Order: sequence, then structure tokens, then C-alpha cells
Amino acid sequence: MQTVSGQAFDLVYPRADMVRLMDIAAGLSRLPRFCGQTTGPVAWNVAEHSLLVERLVEIAGGSAELRLAALIHDAHEAYIGDVISPLKSAIRILLDIEGRAVFDPIAEISARISGAVHAAFAVPWPLSEAYAVAIKRADLQALRIEHERFQGPAPHPWTDLPDAPEIGDLAPQNETFSRERWNRRVLTLLAQRAGPYPHFALLSVLDAEAPPG
Repeated sequence: MQTVSGQAFDLVYPRADMVRLMDIAAGLSRLPRFCGQTTGPVAWNVAEHSLLVERLVEIAGGSAELRLAALIHDAHEAYIGDVISPLKSAIRILLDIEGRAVFDPIAEISARISGAVHAAFAVPWPLSEAYAVAIKRADLQALRIEHERFQGPAPHPWTDLPDAPEIGDLAPQNETFSRERWNRRVLTLLAQRAGPYPHFALLSVLDAEAPPG
């Protein structure tokens, strides 16, 4: 696929040197959560969702590396879109009905892209069990908050979502605002971790987009 920066990104064999910060930020800020099925005139986008998950990890006392991992936990969606959980379940059901081998191609492609993104940001992949559990909990907390704030009355009760802390200042934003806010947060966390970041394709974009001083 071609990205907004003009990069050719290989979905089957992605590499860290194909990753561009601007591509991830553009994709996530323009990508609506819940397939756009939210209330209000502005969609709740994946960049804001990622910022919320990182914020919840920070509230729980997560390290800078864990918060960075939380911030990029959906970065693969910049390349393949936000495949909603009901669709993932439907695919697994159809595979089972057809009697095919249990293989989830979306999960495999997502994992390959995540590996390339994590390599570019020097964040270990696969995630450790502790990191995976912490991010999953924050992700489900975010889902609970988003469902209550941005979706209408549920036709069926949503269950098994953990309690979430109160987050006051939360509202859908336009893509420009979300893109810049996500970028700034990434740069802040990268600065706190102090590298190393050996992939020059990513570094060149970081240098170009870093705030003055």
C-alpha cells in the first residue's frame, strides 16, 4: 500500500524502516472508532482512543515505555483500518462453520505490522505478559468510557468491562487536532526514554516534527 508520506508499505512483510510517524498519525486521526457508529457530529477517532488508553496506563502508574506501548497499541490500524471486534468474531465463526483450520489472517497481519512498528520505536515485541495485561485492561476501560460517552443506549447490556476512573475532559476532536496531539505525546514519551532509535526513516520524521527546543 502507499502511505501519505509516499512510502510503499508491505502488509505481508513489513519492516521497521517502512514506518513513518506521520503515516501512523494521519491514519489513526482519520479513522473512526466503532465503524463511525457514534453519536454527535464528529467521530471519535482511533488517535483519541490511543491517547485515552495511554492516559489510563499513566493513571495506573505505568512507565514511559509501557505508556509508549499503550500509545501505539493500535498503530497497525493506520495501515489496515479499525477492524471492529464483531467483524473479527464473525470471521472466526465463519471459519469454524466452514470447518477450516483455525487461522485468523487479520490477527496475523496485525501482529506483523505491530512488530515492525515496535521495532521502529524500540519497544519490545511481542509484549511481555505484564505489558499485555496492563494495556488490555486500559483498552477495556477505554471501551467502557467510550461506550458510555459516545454511543447511544445499548440494545443489550455490555458485560465484563472493568471499572474505569473518571475522565472529565473527553470529547471527539477533528483530525488535525488529534494528529498533532498524538504526535506531541509520542515525541514526549520518546524523549523520556532516550532511545536508541536505529531506524533512520523514523528518525528523520521525528527530527522534522519535533517541537522547537
